Amino acid sequence: MCIRDRQSTWGIKNQMDSTLKLAFFGAGYVGATSALVMAAHHPTHHFVVLDTNEALLSQWNRGEPPFHEPSVSSLLASGLSSNVTFSSDANSVLPDIDIIFLCVNTPTDPVTGNLDTTNLEQAVETILSTFQSISMTKNVLIVEKSTVPVGTAAKLGKRISSFAFENPNNKDYFAMMSNPEFLAQGRAIACLTNPDRVVIGPTHDEPSRRGAAILARLYAKWVPEDKIITTDAFCSELGKLSANCFLAQRISSINAMSAICERVGADAFQISKIVGADKRIGSDYLQPSYAFGGSCLKKDVQCLVYLARSLGLEEVAAYWNSVLTMNDYQRNRFVAAIKERVPLEEATLTIVGLSYKKDTDDIRDSPAIDVCSALLDSSANLRIFDNAARKLSFPSTNYKYCSDLYEALQDSHALIILNDYDDLLKIDFESVYKTMKKPPHIFDGRNALDHFHLSNLGFRVHCVGKPFFNRRLEYC
Repeated sequence: MCIRDRQSTWGIKNQMDSTLKLAFFGAGYVGATSALVMAAHHPTHHFVVLDTNEALLSQWNRGEPPFHEPSVSSLLASGLSSNVTFSSDANSVLPDIDIIFLCVNTPTDPVTGNLDTTNLEQAVETILSTFQSISMTKNVLIVEKSTVPVGTAAKLGKRISSFAFENPNNKDYFAMMSNPEFLAQGRAIACLTNPDRVVIGPTHDEPSRRGAAILARLYAKWVPEDKIITTDAFCSELGKLSANCFLAQRISSINAMSAICERVGADAFQISKIVGADKRIGSDYLQPSYAFGGSCLKKDVQCLVYLARSLGLEEVAAYWNSVLTMNDYQRNRFVAAIKERVPLEEATLTIVGLSYKKDTDDIRDSPAIDVCSALLDSSANLRIFDNAARKLSFPSTNYKYCSDLYEALQDSHALIILNDYDDLLKIDFESVYKTMKKPPHIFDGRNALDHFHLSNLGFRVHCVGKPFFNRRLEYC
C-alpha cells in the first residue's frame, strides 16, 4: 500500500498537501534545531516549540539562540517571520496539533547509569491531560526523538492505550513511534538538512504503523527515499544507542593505538590513514585526541552497559565499559604528560578550549573540565581562553578567563590545546615564542598545529599519538 493510500485510512486527512500543525516538546538543542529545519522545508505548515522555561523561550522569541551553533540564527530569523513560534502554553496549543515530537532531556541516572525518562513521561502526561476533556475528531502522532532506553516507545504506547481505554471517545486516535535524532553538535543544521539516514520506528499496533508512513512522507519533502529507514521501535531505539557507541568505540580504539605509537616512535595519524584507507573501515572518527566528551557519547555507552547487565550479558557490558575506561585513561595520560614535563607548582598554563569540541559552547561532560581540574589540583595557575563556551566556576581560585589569546600566553610556561579552533592556525607563533617563559611548551590535545614548524621555532611540543620532540626534533 502506498503512503497516500495508507494515510487515507488513518492519518492526517488531506492536510499533508496543505497545512499541518506540529509541536516540539523541548526548546533545547534537539527540539529547536529540528523544528527550524523542518519548518524551512515545509513553509505552509505551522510549528510550535513548547517549553516550561520562560527565560529560554524569551531568548528564542527575541531571535537570540541560547546556544552557539552555526546557521541557527539565520534559520531562526526566517522561521520567526513565517511559521515558527515558541510557547509555554501547552494547554492552548496542543488541541490543534497534528504531530507532537518529544525532544526533552533524558539524563543519565547517577545510580544505575541508565537513561532517566522522567521528563519524557511527564511530557506524555501533559499531552494526555490536555486531551482528556476533548472529544477528538482527528489523529495525533506522538513521536519520540529523545535518546531513550530500548522499550521506551512501547512503554509510552501502553500508557497511551490505557488513556484511550479510560477515555473511549479518544480511542485509536493516538499513534506512538520512535524517530531518534542523529545530530553532531557544531554540524546540527547540516545533519538535519542532509542526514545520513532518518529512522522511523513504529510500535506494533496498526495506528503506529500507519502513522509511520505519514512521518516518512513528511521527511520525504527533502530527504531521499533511500535514506528513510522504517523499522520498528525497538530497532530504532537500539540503533540510536548503537550508533553513538560505535563512534565512541572508534575514538577509543585510535586513542589506544596512539599510546602504542608514542612508545614505539610511530605516528598515530599515519596509522589512522592506513587503517582508514580500508573501505570496510573508513576514516571518520579515527583522529587521535586527548579524549572524547559531550552530552551524548558517554551517556549512551553507559545506557548500553546498563542494558547489557540487566540482560545478564556481563561480558558484553564489560566490553562496552572498556570504551569509557580507555577514554578516561587517555585523558589522564595527557595530564600526566603535562605534569612530567612542566613543574606545575606556581606554573602558568594557557588553556585553549573549555567546550567539549569546536563550534559549540556546550561544556557538558567536556574532558577539558577534567584536565583543568587536575591541573588546578596540582597548584598550577590557569588562563582559560574560550570565547564561545559558558564560563565555569572551579573550586580553586588559581584561574582566570581571558578574551585575548596573546594576552593569555604572555609569560606562560605552556600552551595546552583542548579544542581545535580554526583560528589557532592564524596565531603568530614567532611572536608568541618571544613572550612565553623558556623553554615554552605546547601540549596539543587535538593535533591542530604544525608541530615540526613549532619545534623549529624552539617550542617543546607534545602531541597525542606522536613522539615528543624538542627543537632539534630529537625524541625524548
